[in-house]
Amino acid sequence: MRLDQEINDYLPPSGGIVSRIAPTPSGYLHAGNAYNFILTYLLTRSLGGVLHLRIDDYDFGRYRREFVQNIFDVLEFLGLDYDKGAANVSDFERNFSFKTRAKRYENALEKLDEIYICECTRATKDAYENGIYTKIC
Repeated sequence: MRLDQEINDYLPPSGGIVSRIAPTPSGYLHAGNAYNFILTYLLTRSLGGVLHLRIDDYDFGRYRREFVQNIFDVLEFLGLDYDKGAANVSDFERNFSFKTRAKRYENALEKLDEIYICECTRATKDAYENGIYTKIC
């Protein structure tokens, strides 16, 4: 898939939004995950949006297939569907895992002219005023 086609998948449809459920398979899901999934699902659907399932498997040390399976089990239990993303563990590992997509990300970064890295944190002096980012970085 070309990069511009992939970017179009993330543009909002007319009148809707694009959102995502993005669990990390570094452990079993908990009630907070389920609550977040439900809220995201309801908001996205109420606005006629597109909902992505984006499983963030960057933590290779804690990744286990059973944690990914748990994500699919929880979504099924909650009765939540999504529009884009892996259908099951095998589909995820074959087509959506960071391990299989890393080269595509590297290629996309090579096409950028400049990348700016911000080192500000909440502890950076003058970076936040009354909890609002001051855009100093």
